[in-house]
Amino acid sequence: MTKKGKLYVVMGSTGEYSDHSEWLVYAFENEDDAKWWVERATEKANEWKNVRNSRHMDPPGGWNPYDPHMHMDYTGTNYYIEEVEMLEDKVIKFARGGFKGEGGARTEVDE
Repeated sequence: MTKKGKLYVVMGSTGEYSDHSEWLVYAFENEDDAKWWVERATEKANEWKNVRNSRHMDPPGGWNPYDPHMHMDYTGTNYYIEEVEMLEDKVIKFARGGFKGEGGARTEVDE
């Protein structure tokens, strides 16, 4: 499979054990941009942790401009980066193009 490069996905998480949850925040083609985003999202999450009225209170929707779906429980909110490989456009066309050949097997990628 032909790979185009990597995407750096910023992830958010909160909770522990059975109450642990994770969510996708944003994806970046540049790792430094993703790291910068994690730092900003963390700063805003820490602001909320210091001002919230309840141990389990999520911020109002859109409160954190770096994470519009931010959640927080008593453990706070953590951000980290996951890497994922990107595929070339021709691989995507191959996957969407259906199958050719005997028995449904496709032997090559159309360019």
